[in-house]
Amino acid sequence: VSSNPNVDLSEFLSSSPNRQSDGPDYNMLICGTYAADFNAIEYAQRLRYYLPKLQDAGVNKVGFILNCEADAAKALANYVDLDTKATNDASPIEL
Repeated sequence: VSSNPNVDLSEFLSSSPNRQSDGPDYNMLICGTYAADFNAIEYAQRLRYYLPKLQDAGVNKVGFILNCEADAAKALANYVDLDTKATNDASPIEL
């Protein structure tokens, strides 16, 4: 983001506050490239497809880091029909 804020990932990677069971509690962090990069688009598409299986395996929180402005990240999520915290409070995905 052009404002260049510091982002502390340790809080994000800590235990999920909204655990859905007594089973495993995993957090997943995806480090992508630019929002318009083909690899980042593929990561988003695969995340959308595999999200139910990841949740069944205990992944309760997913972060997707992109080197872009917030609007570009939101546009990518919209193009691949990926629910995020911005569009659905129940989504485990944060951009």
